Amino acid sequence: MSYALFWKRLLARPGQLHAIAPSSRALARAITAGLELSSDELIVELGCGTGPFTRELEALRKTRRLRYLGVELDPELVRHLRLQHPRLAFCCDDAADLPRILRRCELSPAGAVISGLPLAAMDGSNQERILDAVLASLRPGGTFRHFTYLHYQVTTSARRLRRLLADRCGTYSVRALVLRNLPPALILEARAAGRSTFTAQ
Repeated sequence: MSYALFWKRLLARPGQLHAIAPSSRALARAITAGLELSSDELIVELGCGTGPFTRELEALRKTRRLRYLGVELDPELVRHLRLQHPRLAFCCDDAADLPRILRRCELSPAGAVISGLPLAAMDGSNQERILDAVLASLRPGGTFRHFTYLHYQVTTSARRLRRLLADRCGTYSVRALVLRNLPPALILEARAAGRSTFTAQ
């Protein structure tokens, strides 16, 4: 079902999807492994797609008693996710509006944000908008994890994204290299520094 839906949406939105297959279970496990979250903290997933990360996050939510919010721009994918994961909350919205989304849903800053968005394929203004929204929505010390394809790393947009992470967060790390994915992927991790700029109003 996930592959069929993935290809359907790829054909419908050829300029917006930058993957050639859904993320593998190995990548989903790697991007969710070892998150330092307390009970009742919020975890946000951006760009849920057909839900490969969502399945791992739902299992993590059960064991840690976490809150979850998925943000996906494609309405057909949101309908699919709500059917597959009826206990989780999803909204059809732009990730760059994450602080507004959290306020609307009466949610506090997140302990972690997991991104499946094609940030390394975006222009600079969209990279900045989304990264600033993420950091404004994390509690101090909160974790941002993002995966990017290995072959993108030589591109200008990928180098710009790494500079943005270093500039906004002070530092970032390559958490994992996942070869069991099509194509192979890197997981980047950064932490929100200082005081949160999130406001309830």
